[in-house]
Amino acid sequence: MALIVEQGYEKITVQDILDRADVGRSTFYAHYRDKDELLLSSFEHLRTLFEQQQEALLASRRSGSDPDVNIVLELFRHTGQHHRLYRAIAGRQSGEMILKYLHRYLTGLLLPPLGELVRKRKSLPVPVDVTAHYLVSTLLSLMTWWLDNNMPYPAEKMDEMFRTLTMPGVEAAIGSNVEKRAYDAMKGGHAEGGAKAFYSLFIDSSCCPDK
Repeated sequence: MALIVEQGYEKITVQDILDRADVGRSTFYAHYRDKDELLLSSFEHLRTLFEQQQEALLASRRSGSDPDVNIVLELFRHTGQHHRLYRAIAGRQSGEMILKYLHRYLTGLLLPPLGELVRKRKSLPVPVDVTAHYLVSTLLSLMTWWLDNNMPYPAEKMDEMFRTLTMPGVEAAIGSNVEKRAYDAMKGGHAEGGAKAFYSLFIDSSCCPDK
């Protein structure tokens, strides 16, 4: 990570990594195929973060309490806290690789809960996989714009704008006549209800079984 900030990802060689980490070439290749695989492995902590947030959302739904969880906001905050690193990664090769990785992972995260949400519907205006692709593509596009423009808004505002832009599309895609009533019920009539209702869509009930 330090080398990326110093040199930019494209210029780093495996030998640079070996020299900085003070390890042998055989040790490196025992764990990683190349520097791309090493870079992607560093994003596993994001997977852990999302899994923890899903567990918290599911626990709040079971208990009836208000969840103090916001998956997209946490992603914006993490990106903002490490903006130098993300900007250094944003070269042609590495930036595209990371965006593809995040798109694939986040889409996989969304598909199960969206599928569960509409599983009793005989037909949908928009297929679930298209809705998931739309949400993730919008999120990553906004995040890229945010970084490219030196983060002109706080992470909280970016999260709010993401929901403002995408929620009407989600309601239309899953059939608003039926699902919007459930959404309104989840809102609970208070200011934060909309966010809590929206992020309940991200719960995969199969991810976190009862102990």
